[in-house]
Amino acid sequence: MQDQLLAQQPGNGYTVQFQDVRETNKRLLAAGITYENLPNHTMQELQQALGVDALLSGQTLLYQPMPNGVNLAARILLNDGVTAGLPSNTATTNLMLHDCRNGQLMWRFDYERAGSASLNPERLSKDLVKAAHRSFPYRR
Repeated sequence: MQDQLLAQQPGNGYTVQFQDVRETNKRLLAAGITYENLPNHTMQELQQALGVDALLSGQTLLYQPMPNGVNLAARILLNDGVTAGLPSNTATTNLMLHDCRNGQLMWRFDYERAGSASLNPERLSKDLVKAAHRSFPYRR
């Protein structure tokens, strides 16, 4: 997702810079902050470790009810009326932007995409950044 934010930054006129993920990981590691103990740290501790004003975080949950081969075979073997009821792949993403100074949630964005393209991370991140752009707070 960071690659998409950076790629679209000049055209979208973001008024902030996004810290490189590798730099973020390096600073967290140096501060002894791991994925497992991240929830135990305050916004102030994260701000000090990262040297940032705000934190953009989130998660993406992928749901694939049937492997692609089984899904394709079912769609080929069954008629259209039956295949319409088959569950499709779904990606649900929740993004949050917190102000490190006061720990307050500044922005939240929830996004869901269904279909086979939802499992392609590059396509999903492009669509996500494009959809989130309209409400992202740091724009000109």
